[in-house]
Amino acid sequence: MPYDAREMKQILRHNLLLDATLVDLVAHRVFTAHGRDTEEATRHFPTLIVELRGGSEFEAAPVARRQLFLYGYSNVSQDQASEIYGAAADVIRRGVGLSPPVDGSGDPCFDSCGYFTPQNVVLDGWNSQIGAWFTRGSWIGWQIG
Repeated sequence: MPYDAREMKQILRHNLLLDATLVDLVAHRVFTAHGRDTEEATRHFPTLIVELRGGSEFEAAPVARRQLFLYGYSNVSQDQASEIYGAAADVIRRGVGLSPPVDGSGDPCFDSCGYFTPQNVVLDGWNSQIGAWFTRGSWIGWQIG
């Protein structure tokens, strides 16, 4: 399936979980969507949400434009939410591109790769529905493959 958003979410998650700083902050709580359940017992913090939204495909080239939202969440402090977001943003900024994970023989698991750049100023706030501080940033990117 060309320009599969699920592939790009997993590539993002894979690259983020390779970063020791981010893993120290959120363990392995990097999710590709917000949960539906707001019951307190099912919420896990701190966490990072990687949310891809629609985009544009270009018929003449193997590329799709994507919008990405990163959310750092903390039930401890706004500073911790900002630190989570900052660590994730550093991972995405650091690379020339985001590479897919490889299988046991070293072959890529997906045909896609991607590149993202910040789009808007970061927003901080309190989400009363889930009882946590957040830092959110939007990015624009290109999925290739």
